[in-house]
Amino acid sequence: MPEKLTIGFEADDLDTTRKTDAWDLYIGVTGRLKIIFNDKIFLEEEYSNVVEFAVLLARWLRNRTREFVYKPLEMDDVLLELKYQDGGMMLCSDFSEVSPCGPIPFRIVLEGAEEYINRVSEFIGKAGYDFSALVSDDRLDSRA
Repeated sequence: MPEKLTIGFEADDLDTTRKTDAWDLYIGVTGRLKIIFNDKIFLEEEYSNVVEFAVLLARWLRNRTREFVYKPLEMDDVLLELKYQDGGMMLCSDFSEVSPCGPIPFRIVLEGAEEYINRVSEFIGKAGYDFSALVSDDRLDSRA
């Protein structure tokens, strides 16, 4: 069975009358985030900022010069950390009930991340928002 990393989300449809600017969209779309590696749940977070996570992940993918550490704006703990190790990446989280996963080949992490980003882009695109504009918006959190 080939290795697979799935980063999925479930969120309510966007209220286009309420989400009026980039910041509202960035932090205002919450949903269930689920990270699965080889059919085993690594992390499931009920109330996650779906767009914030996708934007920061997309920014990280542009340069990949350092490890990815995602601490949502409203949390002090690490929701997801991707650490380079043994030619792959380890998945770590302060919220996971299982040990860190990995090392996972980088191409598997890349495929999972890109799939998640594309799904979020499509999700907000259906409501008329441009995901790439959020990624390049310097006014939004630039922790990535």
